[in-house]
Amino acid sequence: MSATGWARKTAVLWIAALAVCVLGCQTATAKPLSVDENLPLFSASYHLIGKIRQHRIRPRETLLDIARQYDLGFNEIQELYPKMDLWLPPSGTVMHIPSQWILPHGEGGQIVVNIAELRLYFFSPTGKQVSTFPVGIGEKTQPTPEGSFVVTGKIRHPT
Repeated sequence: MSATGWARKTAVLWIAALAVCVLGCQTATAKPLSVDENLPLFSASYHLIGKIRQHRIRPRETLLDIARQYDLGFNEIQELYPKMDLWLPPSGTVMHIPSQWILPHGEGGQIVVNIAELRLYFFSPTGKQVSTFPVGIGEKTQPTPEGSFVVTGKIRHPT
């Protein structure tokens, strides 16, 4: 790999790490989801976290407002309701909110980014709770690097 390619990948990793830190700071009000204590967290079977919710659209509410309220990425709402107007969804309509996820494999204290879901999972050090947040990733011309990485530094409230 050339020095330019290596520098570009390093810059993308730092930007991704900064985004994780900033995203974590901005969504600190999100409540961690408890993992069912009757099931082992790290078994071969999958576990669901969260639950499907319903939301009645209020006047002057946009799909972006709804996505933000439920800690979803815009793509999660748009994929479920592709024909609904982004800025003027019909008032009074009851929407299903996709706020249930299959837990990826992870260990206590680990951060897992599921690129296909555009979602970050943080496993608490005890492994009893998982926090999840929507994330943005690289572009087609500069994809997000894949692999196992270690956080080497943190900046509290970087902005």
